[in-house]
Amino acid sequence: MIRLQQSLPPGWSQAEWDWLTALAQAPNATTRERLLKQHPERFTAAFVEARVQVVADESPAVAQQLLTPVQGLTIVADSLRQPHLQGLTRLTQALLLGRLYRYEEAERTLTEAEGFLKRANATRELGQLAFLRASFAFDQGDFSRTRQNLERAYALFQRAGDTQSLTRCDYLWALYYRATGTPEKGMPYLQRALARARKTRDSNAEAKIWMAMGILHRGMEQYDDALYANEQALRLTTHPLERARLIANIGLVYWSMGLYLEARAHYAQAMPIFREAQSLRDVATCLMNSGLLLEAEGDIQGALEVYDEALRISQQIGDEYGVAFCELNRASALIDSKRDAQALEAARRAGAILARLGARMELTICRINQVSALIRLGRYAEGETVARQTLQQGEISPLYAVQLRYLLGESQRRRKRFADAERNYAQCLTLLERLQSFQEIPAEERGLYLAKLREVVAGIGVFWAQRKQFSQVFAVCQQGKGTTLRLLRPAKNASALPLSEQARLDRLQQRWEQAQNQMQNARTTAERHRHQRAYTQAYAEWSRLRQQLSRRYPRWQLQQSAPLTAGQIPLESSTAIAEYLMGEDAIAIVCLTAQKGRRMMEGALTPLPRERLEQTVRLLLDALERGESLSALLPHARNLYNWLIRPIEPLLQGRTRWVLCGDGILHSVPWSALVDAQGRYLIERAALCSAPSASVWSQLMRTSRRPLERPLMVALSEFEGARVDARTKLGPLPGTRREQQVVRRHLRSLNLLTESQATRERVLQALPAASLIHIATHALPNNNSPMQSAFALHRGWLYAQDVAARPLKADLAILSACSTAQGKVTMDGLMGLGWAFLFAGCRSVAATLWKLPDEGIEVWMDAFYARYRGGASTAQAVQAACQRM
Repeated sequence: MIRLQQSLPPGWSQAEWDWLTALAQAPNATTRERLLKQHPERFTAAFVEARVQVVADESPAVAQQLLTPVQGLTIVADSLRQPHLQGLTRLTQALLLGRLYRYEEAERTLTEAEGFLKRANATRELGQLAFLRASFAFDQGDFSRTRQNLERAYALFQRAGDTQSLTRCDYLWALYYRATGTPEKGMPYLQRALARARKTRDSNAEAKIWMAMGILHRGMEQYDDALYANEQALRLTTHPLERARLIANIGLVYWSMGLYLEARAHYAQAMPIFREAQSLRDVATCLMNSGLLLEAEGDIQGALEVYDEALRISQQIGDEYGVAFCELNRASALIDSKRDAQALEAARRAGAILARLGARMELTICRINQVSALIRLGRYAEGETVARQTLQQGEISPLYAVQLRYLLGESQRRRKRFADAERNYAQCLTLLERLQSFQEIPAEERGLYLAKLREVVAGIGVFWAQRKQFSQVFAVCQQGKGTTLRLLRPAKNASALPLSEQARLDRLQQRWEQAQNQMQNARTTAERHRHQRAYTQAYAEWSRLRQQLSRRYPRWQLQQSAPLTAGQIPLESSTAIAEYLMGEDAIAIVCLTAQKGRRMMEGALTPLPRERLEQTVRLLLDALERGESLSALLPHARNLYNWLIRPIEPLLQGRTRWVLCGDGILHSVPWSALVDAQGRYLIERAALCSAPSASVWSQLMRTSRRPLERPLMVALSEFEGARVDARTKLGPLPGTRREQQVVRRHLRSLNLLTESQATRERVLQALPAASLIHIATHALPNNNSPMQSAFALHRGWLYAQDVAARPLKADLAILSACSTAQGKVTMDGLMGLGWAFLFAGCRSVAATLWKLPDEGIEVWMDAFYARYRGGASTAQAVQAACQRM
């Protein structure tokens, strides 16, 4: 017999515990009757109710211990033949079974309880039953059943006047909205619940509400608020298991912020507590997240070992979703490590479970892994069959359709079926143009999907370059590049459109999306054709309106990144535009120039392994940042010149402005420092500027330059009180004061926010009205979560996502801090601080690729502003400043 002297619920004696356990384990009815007669004083409704009421929502370890004596209480209740007691004890059993992940048994027990409680007309307990069903459905990912039972529970609790249970409902409603992609809808529920909990001084409820607020703030990408909410919950919580869950939640926030070491440290802190409480689902979740972090850091073998442990635990507790996700993550890691046969088997095992559970999105990801593995194994026909079947299975996210179409094209290219490959590549680019948002992808996973889309565009472009079709390469660049600018458009209030025009466009988009869904889910051919006509018409109307709005609102057109043809790009004879695409084993280059109104386009394909190119760029950047000698710099600078500039040298001769549209790591190339055959730096030959694509550059140039009426400078030299977290401590910047003097001399109407004035609130308020923005402070790039790159302000941070969410009117942003041009590699530039200002509407951005020394900055700024105020373009002013240095 189990003896738990130290774990008894309040009000239970050891003798009662032992007696109830023996009752539950009695081998036959005779033994049960004998045990019941031994203690007639316990054979009462009051005894049962008192014991049931103190059984809380326990950890799995405690739930396992409590389950048997609670079954004994159920036998007592059945002997008393009181429906209310019979339902109540079964309700308690179901709660404990749910904590043990035994959901089928829990549902059977709830069904028994429901019959008794209905006979007893027990409104409050029926509400608890509906709430438990909602909780179990939520744990299993069945959100339709979650909502249905939550609505029933809420109505029953309102009828019973049970405010404490209404608070629990509000908590679950908030989590439901977070899980279904609309966390902002859940916040009012939590605010209402928090007011209730404070009124009744229920600290346990308040702690759970703060924890849920942390989850919602993370879903809304408000990470500082999420950390604060979780810290508030930790302050109020004493229960070890709840504290461990809060620590894990804080780890998840740090993961979303790109602070991987902090995230893993929190998971490592939480896991021993979960293990001690035997909360195996929490252990498996922590392990899975730790594995994903290891994979993101490049430790594939370490990630696989962690996934294997999480898989064993998920199998042990019968968590099918956990098993499926472990296998899915293993498949992705095995593909990354080129173990394709093992990846294929893992993906198939995951797919079988996901298909049974009806998890359509995850099943699609699984199929993509299968197709990728099959193609790399040379099993092209099988891979193409899986891809087509997946595409034909009704509604599928365009994001995944892009990947499947590309894989189909790749398979056909390898089989030398070039006409079929061309058709799939064309469909792939069309789907890419129609992608409208990236917001449904969790912040910590967006970089992965952006990298996949970059590979798709580069692969298609290199395919056309191999066939010497450079006009097609240029078209691919215009269709594919600029996608990141469009997909990561944050909120509607960041749009450069008037609200009425935005509403018109949204209504038309909803029409064609609805028709598209109906077409994909049609049951008959006639129905499909009817919806296809409606879709074609609605999409055409939406496209026409978008074209009209693009002509009327150039800054909005930038956010849409509408592709232009070579003939639509305004080009002077002094300008050359070079487009680059970086494939696995080659670089495709197209150069566009104009002579006497006639467009000239030439291209080249440079065979070069991507690993060697990336290594050379990094070596040059590292040497520049360390201030190494010219003899150390020149080999790398000359190599990059030979690979990237020399193939299009004839078209660049005599051009005084070069627009360089990189791809991937090429956005990190310090173009100014490249050296030609005569030993000249590129900055000596031309004014250089980088752009995501020729189309984006053209759209930026079409916006007129604003007068310098309202320039803004944000400058800090001392740093105190800012939340540092895992970020570096910040030293003083004495050179910032000298930089202020230079800028004030050139911009007399300057709005200067310095030191204690430069708070997050004041900076965000000042940014939208500024005609020029100059920021001089510490910058912390974050390549793991680039929109969490930040400028240090007075006791706070200005994040890249804060900037991107504001519609800016500035013609120029000068980001005078270390590495402000660094960020996550995408096809549209290095996503981070500099990228955010461009995204928000700035016409041009001057940013840095490495750490900026204090000395010499005022000399550079003086030369820059002298030329810029004289009417020079940003690129010309940068060229003059660099030459002066």
